[in-house]
Amino acid sequence: MSPVNVDLRAGDPEVRPAFGRCVLSLNSGMAGLDDQFADKVLMVTINGDRPPVSPDDFFKALGIAHGIQISDLLVEVCPPPADFFVRFRTTFDCSRVFESSRRLFCDGALVSFDRWHPGWGSVPSEVEFLTKLTFHGMPRRAWNNESMNELINDLGGELVSMFVPPDSCALTVMAWMKKPSTIPKVIGVEIPVQEPGLYYSLPPRLPRTTLGMYMYRVFVHVEEVVNPSIEVLPPPLVPGYFPVIDKDDEPLCTTSLVST
Repeated sequence: MSPVNVDLRAGDPEVRPAFGRCVLSLNSGMAGLDDQFADKVLMVTINGDRPPVSPDDFFKALGIAHGIQISDLLVEVCPPPADFFVRFRTTFDCSRVFESSRRLFCDGALVSFDRWHPGWGSVPSEVEFLTKLTFHGMPRRAWNNESMNELINDLGGELVSMFVPPDSCALTVMAWMKKPSTIPKVIGVEIPVQEPGLYYSLPPRLPRTTLGMYMYRVFVHVEEVVNPSIEVLPPPLVPGYFPVIDKDDEPLCTTSLVST
């Protein structure tokens, strides 16, 4: 496909990739919901081959078995592997319903309960590489934890810390990265144009045609990569030690052999 055709189809949802990955950092909003859901939410699975069960059907079965009123809980349809996300008003009701797991029936189907936890519905994953990164050309107004964490998230990692910069030339950070080899050498960092009279805390107005952006060309240097799960051998005095040289012939990092 030619570049012209690619640009013409940039807004076409039919050309989207089948799978992608992103990183979301822990935040106060997540923490607040975690506190609200802890010990008050059950994930409900209706077992066996059966016709679809509605939230009303499930609530009726729960009411008959436990005498719970409609004001005592909220039943919501959820994505697999469960069928319903059920939030109780009290931990007492949540616990006594949980104890009836695989003993309660709804329209003849056996019902299972699992306690909700932050990792429910996920699969294990890891971010393996502790990486030191330096950004040249990053807009000075973005030298803050919130902005840099968003940027690191977009690159597939999680911000650990920011070094105190000696000047305004470059910003160095430490971050856990999924795959440092995929970090671009140059990235385009875009920030929305702030409309006059609007505060940062307010949601942006819907633009008539496009959303104006400031785009900054930022150079990314991978200064150091550490994988704590493997032992790094000292650089040998034989071929196998390769200084990585930038355009100005200044070594940026070194690559050493590792044991696997």
